[in-house]
Amino acid sequence: MLAGFEQPTYGEIRLNGLDIKRLPPYFRPTATVFQDYALFPNMNVYQNIAYGLKAMHVPKEHRAPQHVQAAIALQATLEKKIAPALANLTTKQQALQAQVSAIRSEYSPEALHLKIAKLRSHQQKQQVHALRHQAKKMRDLETKQQLTTKADSLEQAYRDKKPLDRRVDRLYGKINAIETKLAKLRTQPVIERDNYEAKHLTRSLTKTELAQRTVAMIAKMGLTGNEHKMPDELSGGQQQRVALGRAIITEPQILLLDEPLSALDAKVRKQVQGELKRLHQELNITFILVTHDQEEALTLSNRIVVMNAGEIVQVGTPDEVYDSPASE
Repeated sequence: MLAGFEQPTYGEIRLNGLDIKRLPPYFRPTATVFQDYALFPNMNVYQNIAYGLKAMHVPKEHRAPQHVQAAIALQATLEKKIAPALANLTTKQQALQAQVSAIRSEYSPEALHLKIAKLRSHQQKQQVHALRHQAKKMRDLETKQQLTTKADSLEQAYRDKKPLDRRVDRLYGKINAIETKLAKLRTQPVIERDNYEAKHLTRSLTKTELAQRTVAMIAKMGLTGNEHKMPDELSGGQQQRVALGRAIITEPQILLLDEPLSALDAKVRKQVQGELKRLHQELNITFILVTHDQEEALTLSNRIVVMNAGEIVQVGTPDEVYDSPASE
């Protein structure tokens, strides 16, 4: 979702105060390293790393003042033009959210409610199943009966709240439609300004600049001497470094890492962990890393977000999460 490959069911994705939910992937200041690296099999190391630079633009050395002012004026004009529509949609959004809050007050304290209906249904069934499974294993009849009664009560509570769920889901659908319109309107001035600047204030890299940046990145990744090797001729660790180099060379504000170390053996994983920490310090950009490995999260992170079934369970520093976990 951060990269723009999937659209969120509800809510916003804010970057520097702007909801980027409707921004296409190529407009987002992000780069992604996939779990399987997704290297181009028909390109060598040099070509893989250089790939993103072909679409990259840099500021022109001589920027005409009138074009700079025109870009600023274009964005300001568009923002003024859409202001009434934004205000109208925001008022409707707030009214719908007030209705959701009113319905939420009708839920019993133990009733589980999640925004995503499929996820909610799965979690409800999971809780009831866990209680019944626990009851089956109990030899003590009194404890068995208590667990069975609890499961029955929970199941009944879920049935009782279904009408409320349906009402809330309908409202969330309307809210999501408004949020989508708001995101599209808010990003329109930014996109128009970027398009104008791309045409009048920036230029593509020259062949010399592209080559210099690529060679420098290959050296930074410790891949010098492997420039002409194909992906299937590289070790897992080398493939990982190629994927990192290809992502970083485009100078993103945010680097997204989707379980990038899961396919590596323990020794190489430790080595790449060290390289990731070094790169994070050198580049001074945001890294967002998804992992199921507790040790990896505690080792690499400045801040950890613990999630379960699509919901945030805890946010904190590695020490806070380790010393005071909010879940098992």
